[in-house]
Amino acid sequence: EGSGPRHLVLNAEQTAAFVLTEFSGVALGLSRDPRTGVLTPRAAAPAYAQDRGLSRGVQGADPAAEHRIWGADLHLARDERFLLCSERTASTLSCLPVEDRDQLGHPVCVIDTVAQPRGFVVLADGAHAVVTGERSTEVALVHLGAGGTLSEVGRYETGAGANWARTVPGGQAHRD
Repeated sequence: EGSGPRHLVLNAEQTAAFVLTEFSGVALGLSRDPRTGVLTPRAAAPAYAQDRGLSRGVQGADPAAEHRIWGADLHLARDERFLLCSERTASTLSCLPVEDRDQLGHPVCVIDTVAQPRGFVVLADGAHAVVTGERSTEVALVHLGAGGTLSEVGRYETGAGANWARTVPGGQAHRD
């Protein structure tokens, strides 16, 4: 209650759903009946840096000013073996293992990333993500290792306030 579910993502078979809560920073794993769509809670795990002194977020608060949990985005990666989650106040990206389709383990890795990471996208290879920051003029390219470790590959200028990223299937890169 009062956790503020933020985003929901389904696995490819649509038999599991994952939710990131905005105010508690918890990732939830739910089984999903593909026929009825009924969701059943199965797992919960923290998806933020627990060593940063963040307090639980609340509706109407200024999470950055009050140093409160501010969960943002989540995506499955590496053939749905990991769930990546962003948290805006501490500017982190976390990686949680996905087990048995809808079960979540505690974070394998939490890394610092661009300031106030609102959104990110996992690239087609499943092993890289582009992370945007609302208070950054750069995006970060992050590598997800086979065991769930995260490492920043580089940062690239974008202009102020990038808050979302998308990829174009089959698109080709163009250079000016």
